[in-house]
Amino acid sequence: MKYYYLILVSSFFVFATGQTGIFEAWKLDNPSSIFYSESNKFALTYDVSEKVSNNNVKVKIFTASCQNPKDGSEGVEVSDGVTLEKVDAGIFEFALDLPTLIENKQVFDGSNPSQPTIKLCARYMLWLPDGSHEVNFVESILTLYFDLKGADISFSKFVSKQIDSNGKITMGGSESTEN
Repeated sequence: MKYYYLILVSSFFVFATGQTGIFEAWKLDNPSSIFYSESNKFALTYDVSEKVSNNNVKVKIFTASCQNPKDGSEGVEVSDGVTLEKVDAGIFEFALDLPTLIENKQVFDGSNPSQPTIKLCARYMLWLPDGSHEVNFVESILTLYFDLKGADISFSKFVSKQIDSNGKITMGGSESTEN
């Protein structure tokens, strides 16, 4: 109980002095997302506090079930076919090796032959600087839709769905670009 009182008094002091509060420092909203179809690369951008450094950020890619502890989901981590390119405070970029992912039946769905999909869950996590505890996270379910034309698979569109640590779900916010 004395620790709770100490935290409460400390938080009040931080707010009263005009400094960024502990909740604001670890706040994490849903990202903006872009898919670069020419390079098969995703870029997710998060609006994080200036107090968050690269040492506070960890990322993982899962199957679409994600890893949300609130609903008990336990996605499988996907490493084959995904290359992390940039992970910084506020930025998460990764490239996809489509032929490898198409072979992974946990992420590729060909049940609709005219428009198969690849579904992944990108988990962006904020951790304490010592790495001891996860403080906040956002999971983004990314679905790529493809059109089959002849022997080639071409990108059609993508949709993102984000789940934050409060269980808030948002759809859309996706953009694709040719680079």
